[in-house]
Amino acid sequence: MITGAIPGHRPGVFHVAALLLLCLPVAVFAGAEAEGAAATTGVLDTSIKESPMLSDMVEAGKLPPLAERLPNEPLVLEPNIEPGQYGGTLRAVYGGPAEGHTYARYVVDPLVRFTVDGSDIVTNLAKSFEITDDARVYTFYLREGLKWSDGAPHTADDFLFYANDIYLNKELNPSPFRWFTSGGEPMKMEKLGDYAIRVTFAEPYTLFLRQLAFRGRHSSAIAAPAHYLKQFHPTYTDKATIDRMASQEGLDAWTDLFEDRNDYWYNSERPGTGAWLILTEPGEQLISLERNPYYWKVDPAGRQLPYIDKVEMQLVEDYELIVIKAANGEIDLEFNVLGLEDYTFLKENEKKGDYRVLTYDGDRAAHVAFWPNMSYQNDPRLGELMSNSRFKEALSLGIDRDELNELFYYGLGVPRSITAIDSEPTYEEDVARMHIEYNPEKANRILDELGFDKRNARGIRLFPDGEPISFVMDWATSWPVHGKVAEVVSDYWRDLGIDTVVKAHERSVFYELSYSNSFAMSVFQSPGTSLVNNWWIIPWYHNSNGYGVWHRTGGEEGVAPPEGSLVRKAIDLYYEAMAEPDFDDMVAGIKQLLRWKNENLWGIGTVGMQPKVGVASNRLGNVPENSPSGWHLVTPSNTRPEQYFIRQ
Repeated sequence: MITGAIPGHRPGVFHVAALLLLCLPVAVFAGAEAEGAAATTGVLDTSIKESPMLSDMVEAGKLPPLAERLPNEPLVLEPNIEPGQYGGTLRAVYGGPAEGHTYARYVVDPLVRFTVDGSDIVTNLAKSFEITDDARVYTFYLREGLKWSDGAPHTADDFLFYANDIYLNKELNPSPFRWFTSGGEPMKMEKLGDYAIRVTFAEPYTLFLRQLAFRGRHSSAIAAPAHYLKQFHPTYTDKATIDRMASQEGLDAWTDLFEDRNDYWYNSERPGTGAWLILTEPGEQLISLERNPYYWKVDPAGRQLPYIDKVEMQLVEDYELIVIKAANGEIDLEFNVLGLEDYTFLKENEKKGDYRVLTYDGDRAAHVAFWPNMSYQNDPRLGELMSNSRFKEALSLGIDRDELNELFYYGLGVPRSITAIDSEPTYEEDVARMHIEYNPEKANRILDELGFDKRNARGIRLFPDGEPISFVMDWATSWPVHGKVAEVVSDYWRDLGIDTVVKAHERSVFYELSYSNSFAMSVFQSPGTSLVNNWWIIPWYHNSNGYGVWHRTGGEEGVAPPEGSLVRKAIDLYYEAMAEPDFDDMVAGIKQLLRWKNENLWGIGTVGMQPKVGVASNRLGNVPENSPSGWHLVTPSNTRPEQYFIRQ
């Protein structure tokens, strides 16, 4: 029996702050110590246990006293740097409708969560947990007295409601989410008491805790506020009544209404458990969040968190404007959009904008990656090329990654293929080096051998039917560097006689077109986390979404990978690895997948592991100077924003 820790713990965090000071000009990187990082001035009155805005509500009779709002055993959170002050508004931005969920980075509080460095799993909403040796049975003990943001009890019944009435409801989920299945069978959940649940899987599921921590960006992931949602569920409310409500909202079915009401990111009426509650819909000019009066964490002095009263996220759809607003000191924290290419400009304006530039450890296998769509059907000739490993090898050999590293990353990235980052247990150096040498001579020879040795007057190679080889590379405007790198790579490939067009899309449009299998090749990024957020290791997402739809719908839709293909074999191996009770055996399976992936170039990497750049206002306290950054950690969530504070 394993209690309170994840099997296969492997710490491993690389640090870049010292490297930056050594590698870049002193004039650029001088002054790494944050101005305004001194301790809070004045004497902190620790007898004040809650925000004045809440104590005023208690005094007015609008809220019960703090002792009645906290659980019996609140989670005690040590401050990153110092005890904080109550009050204030954190100013942030988001880039458009597809990024409305950016606010989730401030309210992620799953059942269990990653440590700050991402190397282990610790308790969170659950006060403790147990795992059987075969990794099939997980028991979670909840915090007694825990409450939803509206004051209703948060108990085992909320987990059972999610498991039985949402997850296993065929109308809401025709195919149960695969991250809560093992051996093709969905999880089974039991109530062991008001504050204890047991989750059982048909086969070992070694990564379940990691999935819970990762999926926790969707509120608590396997719980839902039953007391609120039952009014929209036909098991508990007359269906005619629900249908009438759906019709009044312009929705076609009860499932549409239920999903709308259960949307934690968009429905401000849905109770939650995060530090702040959303008051306005994403897509509005300003997303407003306000503190959760029933939040269940305290500092070591017993003072309820969060310290900050409000978070306001302004809609700014122009990337360059976000950079300018950061440089002008109009943003208190930004880590989602800014890139290393912005470092010099941000550093030059640091004093004027009264902020500090932070460089966190990156988790990108490739900051910019090129994803050939092996399931592409709009043009069979291109679909065949995107599946041809030798053609893709020629493209990869035609990229000068050292030049890209200097042009876009100050030489601080690592030229590499798309594989696990160095700190992952699945990392293998020879896999990271596959097909990344710059060798245009060899690339041209391969293309000639493939039969593309004839060119037109512009020097573009021709298909056997005489048509020029040309395809579009599509990218999302939320990440301008994707387009910039793609333009340079397009020049490299044109030198090989391959014509490409680089095309930009607003992020939500990019996702829609990718999901509909419309791209011959997409330009995106790649995480380097192979044990969670691992969509990139098999062709079934932006890297061949036709196969992905086929997989996610159980073969009912999408494009089926050819019978006997390595893609099908990889999918089988993935689930075999996931069912390994031994962590090392599971890692061995993932290593094999990564080797297949790079041998066959299911994605073409460029440069990865570069630092992640962000800014933090000097008025914002308790922001770490260095930390790992990554989507699986939902940065800055892993740095515990609930204990940030505004200096008064």
